[in-house]
Amino acid sequence: MRKIILHSVWSSIFVIVIMVSLSLLPLVAGAPTHVDMDKVVKKPKHENRLPSAPINFKFDDGYLIWSAGPSRNDKILQCKILQWQIFRGMSPDKTEPYVNITYPGETYGGTVFVYKDWYVMYGHWEWYNWTFVPLYYYYQIRAVNKFGYSDFAYAFGAIGANGYHPPFEYAPNEPRNLTAISGVHKTTLTWDAPLIWNVSDELSNAADYYWIYRGTDAASLTWTCRANGLSFIDFNVTDGVTYYYQVVGLNSICSGYRSVIVDATPTGT
Repeated sequence: MRKIILHSVWSSIFVIVIMVSLSLLPLVAGAPTHVDMDKVVKKPKHENRLPSAPINFKFDDGYLIWSAGPSRNDKILQCKILQWQIFRGMSPDKTEPYVNITYPGETYGGTVFVYKDWYVMYGHWEWYNWTFVPLYYYYQIRAVNKFGYSDFAYAFGAIGANGYHPPFEYAPNEPRNLTAISGVHKTTLTWDAPLIWNVSDELSNAADYYWIYRGTDAASLTWTCRANGLSFIDFNVTDGVTYYYQVVGLNSICSGYRSVIVDATPTGT
């Protein structure tokens, strides 16, 4: 019995010695007892791999022109640009995705990038003073790679802003009999097509579609949407707020004369 007890004691002492020896091994071998974070090689974060924003972005009579931002070390970070994304709108605070261009797209000399926007209008004539008003478009562009996208670059402009404009004979007349009807959580607009005359055997001043302008101040209306018919229902309203509306017809040549301004106040019941 006494031999068994002594054997157990010596076995326990042996296990303890082994454990202590293992715990002291790093100190004996000179290994560090903690991780020195300053010496750890860190992988670049995704923010450092995103492309730079395009530079020198401008609108020039229907053409969008820009250059790539400062390049990064593609061999290390692999942040090659894959695509350009262009947004467009009729006001600077309301742009929507417009076109995606696979990199590089059309270029001049490989460093200046160009996109021709074929779907822009010249503007409209003010019938009461025979003044041509250019129609401004607002653009945003950003570069895209496999890690994400860059910040936006901004540009705006109008074709015809340099003095040229289409003859007024092509401009659609103002939409007639515009009416705004207040409803429950909505406003309904209806109007009649503009009067038409034939400019030539091939062309007329007929309106192909319409743009709706809206605002809470009659003196400050902004573009809201396109309508293909002779009516529009505005659900994006706040009950009890008075909204002012104006409609203009457009064709393949230019936009036309604006309608009268009407107003309506949607109700909650």
